[in-house]
Amino acid sequence: MPGQVVVNRRQSGKPMDLLDALRILRDSPAFRLATQEMRQRIFLTAGLLLLVTWVGLYAIDFQARLLSFLGHQNSTRGRDFLVLFSLFAGTQCLFEILQWGRRSLQNRVSVSMTQRLRFRVFQKYSQLSYAELQMVSPGEVAQLHASDSAAVAGIWAEGLLSFLATLILTLGVSVFLMIQVGISGILFFGVLVLLIYLAQRFSRQTAPVLQKRAIYSAQRLSVVQEAIRSMLLIKALTVEEQFEKRIKRMNDLEQDMKLSATEISCRYVPVFASLRWFAWAALLMWIVYVPLFTSSPLEPQKIVALVFAVSWYSSLLQDSFLFVGTYLSFIQVGAVSVQRLDRFLNLPLTQPAFFQPSAQQSEGGVLVGLEHVTVAYPTRPGQLALKDVTLSVQQGRLVVVLGPVGSGKSTLLRTLLGELNPQSGKVLRRQGLKVAYLSQDVVLPSASLRDVLRYEFENAPHEDDALKLVLQQVAFGPDLDALSAGLGTPVGERGVTLSGGQKLRVGLGQMSYFSDADVLLMDDPLAALDEATVDILIKRLICGVWASKTRVVSTHRPDLAALADWVVRMDEGRIVEQGPPRTGL
Repeated sequence: MPGQVVVNRRQSGKPMDLLDALRILRDSPAFRLATQEMRQRIFLTAGLLLLVTWVGLYAIDFQARLLSFLGHQNSTRGRDFLVLFSLFAGTQCLFEILQWGRRSLQNRVSVSMTQRLRFRVFQKYSQLSYAELQMVSPGEVAQLHASDSAAVAGIWAEGLLSFLATLILTLGVSVFLMIQVGISGILFFGVLVLLIYLAQRFSRQTAPVLQKRAIYSAQRLSVVQEAIRSMLLIKALTVEEQFEKRIKRMNDLEQDMKLSATEISCRYVPVFASLRWFAWAALLMWIVYVPLFTSSPLEPQKIVALVFAVSWYSSLLQDSFLFVGTYLSFIQVGAVSVQRLDRFLNLPLTQPAFFQPSAQQSEGGVLVGLEHVTVAYPTRPGQLALKDVTLSVQQGRLVVVLGPVGSGKSTLLRTLLGELNPQSGKVLRRQGLKVAYLSQDVVLPSASLRDVLRYEFENAPHEDDALKLVLQQVAFGPDLDALSAGLGTPVGERGVTLSGGQKLRVGLGQMSYFSDADVLLMDDPLAALDEATVDILIKRLICGVWASKTRVVSTHRPDLAALADWVVRMDEGRIVEQGPPRTGL
């Protein structure tokens, strides 16, 4: 399978703890990228958390007063009751509204971060050169785009902000209860400290398991995607069973990690839940019994009100106490995703070094060219593909490159495109120039013929006339008539339902549909075609619709060379002859 996994995993045998994760986040460019435009929303969410806690405490305070007021037998002051009830109802409604706003904003932070990271991953992948793409596994990139981007966004949305909510809410409850019942109200804060300690132990055990699950998931996704792309080859070699076993083995490993994480949760979650009930019961015991042995016992109505308030607080903190370990796990697992994203996003890019044509060359109409260029094969650094090649391509000309297989024709086109950087020499390109390229190995997405031509996966039948005209230009009209679904015919993964010649013509149709390029580079576009089709393509398209464009075509067809403005003959990586076709080339 092609591709070399570029994203190394954490190799240390020591489990990552919370402090390690926070240090990684502090130093991570990917995490800063995800956070820098979200700072205002993050601060706003934190402010809402404080406001929600403050309003919630007042709501319970008014509720306790209301219950205490109703407990007095001589309470007949209807106006006072209405005031208390209005305050309670108003603060309770405000509390619910603020809670909704906080959750909504928290979700928006998650969605925005995920979108930003996914866009950056795709942007980075699209910037890789041809040689660099050979070293990257598409499945690995898909994992970064789908799962890791969401995991990094979850650090804030499901990790830090949720933990902050638990901390602020518990501190607020502790302070309020201290005001109501004295120093015993700090019991909830003590329970939180113990809970954080246990949650750290929980996350230290679950985080490595979840990290391994993410690794197995990435490997499985990579193998599945490669298998889908190469299914015809797999079937031809009759190795379906081996791939099925390989995918099943990875899936079993992934599920084992999921079960391990569940088992750890089953050990800790009851402890988290019982801590809340312990704090609730202990505080109730203190409220009810301790005042009986003091000189100033509480009134029964006050006890009832406080018991109700403590019960409500206990319910309010239920989810926070139950999932605090999960919040910390989100941070630690997200830190591993951050590391993978950092390694990918920090891959050095080999930017093409284009040089402007000289003043004399520009006056002569040179758009692109090579000056004494030497290039090595991307996968064979010691072997040269081009050797001291010099070529100038003038505006509006048809340049035909001839030569046997392996002579360097494809490498010459990729070098002009900027996908291969020379070891020496200069690649010339006029500034602002648009250059399009058609590979001899046309790769088509799995979509309808209509959407493949447009490279937009949306149904747009109103453009069918323009698409049919393009297909006529590339001699695909009879083929289209033979398709029962017409433009709606699925071409299959990588165009598997089309022949080699049909795929080439669809690729030419794509290039014709997006016809705003200044220079067209075509690598053997007439291969696997019969003489009649070749004649149509040359007359209608290459020397017809594109007659005013600058074209560089590699081919074995002497009939196209006879129509060229400039002919180049290559052998063993060198240009052995070049000139107008009348020279007999």
